[in-house]
Amino acid sequence: STADMDKDARPSWDNPLQFVLACVSYAVGLGNVWRFPYLCQMHGGGGFLIPYLLMLFLEGVPLFYMELAIGQKMSLGSIGAWTAISPYLGGVGLASVVTSLYLCLYYNIINAWSFWYLFHSFQSVLPWAECPINSNRTRPVEECEKATPTQYFFYRETLDISSSIEENGGVHTGQALCLLLAWVITYLFIVRGVKSSGKVVYFTATFPYLVLIIYLIRGVTLHGAMNGVKYMFTPKMEQLANPTTWINAATQIFFSLGLGFGSLIAFASYNQYNNNFEHQAIIVSLINSGTSIFASIVTFSIYGFKATINYENCLERTRLLLLNTFNLAEDTITIDNVFESIEKLNTTYPQQFAELTNKLENCDLESELDTAVEGAGLAFIVYSEAIKYMPLSQLWSVLYFMMLLLLGMGSMLGNVTAIITPLRDFKVVSHLSNELLNDGGQSPDILVPGQQPPAQVFSKTKELIVDFRRRQREEHAPLSINGTTVERVSSFQVPRGSHQLRRLNMELKDTLQFLQVHHREYPDWLHHHGSCTALNRKALLRVVKAAQHKDKAAIHGGPLHPAVNKPQWELGISKNKLQSKAYQATEYCVLLAGSVCLFCLLLGLGFTTTSGNYWFAMFNDYGATFSLLFIVLTEVLTVSYIYGIKRFEKDIEDMLGHCPNWYWKIAWMVVSPLLLIALFIFYIINYIQGGTPTYQAWDKEQGKSVVTEYPVFGQLFIGLLLVSSVSCVPITALYVYCKKRKHGHHQKRQRTVSTVSA
Repeated sequence: STADMDKDARPSWDNPLQFVLACVSYAVGLGNVWRFPYLCQMHGGGGFLIPYLLMLFLEGVPLFYMELAIGQKMSLGSIGAWTAISPYLGGVGLASVVTSLYLCLYYNIINAWSFWYLFHSFQSVLPWAECPINSNRTRPVEECEKATPTQYFFYRETLDISSSIEENGGVHTGQALCLLLAWVITYLFIVRGVKSSGKVVYFTATFPYLVLIIYLIRGVTLHGAMNGVKYMFTPKMEQLANPTTWINAATQIFFSLGLGFGSLIAFASYNQYNNNFEHQAIIVSLINSGTSIFASIVTFSIYGFKATINYENCLERTRLLLLNTFNLAEDTITIDNVFESIEKLNTTYPQQFAELTNKLENCDLESELDTAVEGAGLAFIVYSEAIKYMPLSQLWSVLYFMMLLLLGMGSMLGNVTAIITPLRDFKVVSHLSNELLNDGGQSPDILVPGQQPPAQVFSKTKELIVDFRRRQREEHAPLSINGTTVERVSSFQVPRGSHQLRRLNMELKDTLQFLQVHHREYPDWLHHHGSCTALNRKALLRVVKAAQHKDKAAIHGGPLHPAVNKPQWELGISKNKLQSKAYQATEYCVLLAGSVCLFCLLLGLGFTTTSGNYWFAMFNDYGATFSLLFIVLTEVLTVSYIYGIKRFEKDIEDMLGHCPNWYWKIAWMVVSPLLLIALFIFYIINYIQGGTPTYQAWDKEQGKSVVTEYPVFGQLFIGLLLVSSVSCVPITALYVYCKKRKHGHHQKRQRTVSTVSA
C-alpha cells in the first residue's frame, strides 16, 4: 500500500518505548561505569553528587530536550536539520558527523577488548590471575613480576604494547579478529535502520541493569565491601570550594548524555510528529544519572573488597617479615595486632628494628581507597583483579564483560546512527522520495477528480500546511512558500535550492492542488475546515483516509453524491513501481551501513598495532571534547537567538499541544549558554597552561606506566583532531555564501542578456 511505501521512505520507531530504550542504551555507556566513580573518588565522595545533580537540571536536561525537539520537528539527521534551519548552519551537523566518526573509529576497540577478555574467561584458571612462567620454566616472567598479573595481561597479552608511540609494530591478530567481530555485530544491529536497532535495544538497554543488580547483591556481600560503600557516601564538603569539582560535574553530565554527536537528533527524527519527547527527555536523563550513581555503589563495593584484600595482604607480608626477623612463634603476631607488635618490637629491639625500616611496607586502608583509577585501567585492570579473588571467578568474569559489551554496543548504535542518518537523508529523502512522488523525476501530474492522491503527500506535509495556514491566519498575509507569494497553485514554480526545500515544496504543491481541484466535490467540508488549523489536522487526515478507502460519505457525513461515485480512485504510479523504489531505498540503506562499518573497521585496525593504545588515548582525549563543546554551544545559541526562541516555542507547541514553561526558556537562553561558554574557556586555558601534551607510556623494565610527551607528529595530529571537526562550521557557511553570491551574479547576468535580446 502507499502507506507502507511512505514508511519505507522514512521509517519510524514501532512505539515510544523503543525510542526511550534506544536513548537509554546510547546514553548509558562505559562512562557511567568507569568515569563517574573516578570523579566521585577525586572530588569528595558523596559531596560530588551536589554539583552533579545541579548541573543535570541546569545544563543536561534542557540541552537533551532541545536536541530531541529539533530532531522530531525536522524529521532529518543532524546535517539536514541544521540546514533546514539555515543553509549557513549545515556545518554544525557536518561537525557532529565528523566527531561521531572519530568516536566510532576508536570506540569499538573497547568492545574488541571486552570480547578478548570474555573469550579468555572460559578457563579453569583466569589468565590474569597469576603470572605466566618464563621460557626457561624457572620463574615467572620478569615483566609480570615487576607489575601485577592483571596489568601484564592487559598491556602485554591484550595490547602487546610498545614502549612509546614512535615504536610501531604489526597488527595484533587476536585483537584484529575481535575488532572484526565487534563491527560485524554492529552492522547487524543497524543494517535495517530503526527496524533492526529498535528490536536490539530491548536487550542492550535492559541486560546491563540485570548484571548490575546481580553484581550489587554479590558486591555488598564481599569481604570489606562496606569499606568502599562507606567511603563513597562520606562527603568531603571542602571539595565544593574547588572550581574543578564543578567543572568536572558539568563536563560529566555533558558527555554522559551524548550531547552534540547528532545521535539524539537522529533518533528523534524517527519519532511520530506528536510524540511527547518532553517527558522522554526527563525520563532518559534521570535514568542516565541514576545509573551512574547505582553503578558507583557497585564499583565502590568492588573497590572496598579489593582495597581490603590488598590491605590484609600487606599486613600478612609485614607479619611474616616480623616473625622471620625476630624468630617468633607463628601465633605470636596476627593480622589484627600487627601495628601493636611493631610498636612493641621497636621498643624492645630498637637496633634490629632499625634495620627493617626500609623493608617495612606502609599498610593503610584509606590510601588504598584513595587510589583513583579511571577508563580502561578501572574496567580491565582493577575490576579484573577484584574478580580473580571471587569464588566462581569465571562466572563473574563472563557476566561483567558481557555487561561491558552491551553497554559499548548500545552506545555504538547511537554513534553509527549519527553518521548513517544524515547520509541516508541526502539520498532517500531528497532523491528517492521525489522519484516515488514524481514517477522517476518527471513533473508531477495534476491531481484531478477520480485519481487517488499519494498518501506520502499528506503524511509528510500535514504539519507544513498547518504551519503555513496558521501564519496566514495570525499575520493576515497571503500564503508564502520560500518567499514566493502563492495566489494560484497552477502559477507556483518550485524554486531552486536544496533538495530538502525542493522536495517539501513539491509535496506542498501537490497537496494544495488536491484541495483546489476537489473544492467543488467537498464544498461544505472545505468551507468549514479549509483553514487546516492545528485543531483540524485530524479532519484533513479524514479526507485522505476517506479517499484511500473510496468512502466519500465519511467526508460529507452523508450519502454519496452520484457524480462522485462514478470515477475509480486509482493510484497514478503502479504498485510494482512503488515496491521497486522502496526496495532500492532498502538496498541503499544496507549498502550505506556496510560502507560506513567497513570504512571504520579498516581505519580502526590501526588501534590493534603495538602503538595503537597510544593513538586510542589521543583520540579519546582530543577527538571529541573540544569540538562537542563548540557544537552544542553553537546549537543552543542558534536555537535561542538565530532561529528564535519564540519560533522554537511555537514548534514545540505544535508538536506537544502546549508551550515549554519558563524553566526551559531560561535554561536555553541564559543558563546553558553561560555554562557552556565557561566550560569552553576553561578547556582552552587548561590546554594552553598544560604545556606539551603527554600520554601514559608502558615501561616494561619498571612494570608501570610513565608520563611521556607526545612527539612533534603526535602534537600536529592532536591539532588536526581539534580543528578538523570545528572548522566544518565556518567552511560550510563560507561555501554557502560563495555559492549564493555566484548564483546571484548568474541570475543578474541572465536578466541582462534577456534585456539586450529584447
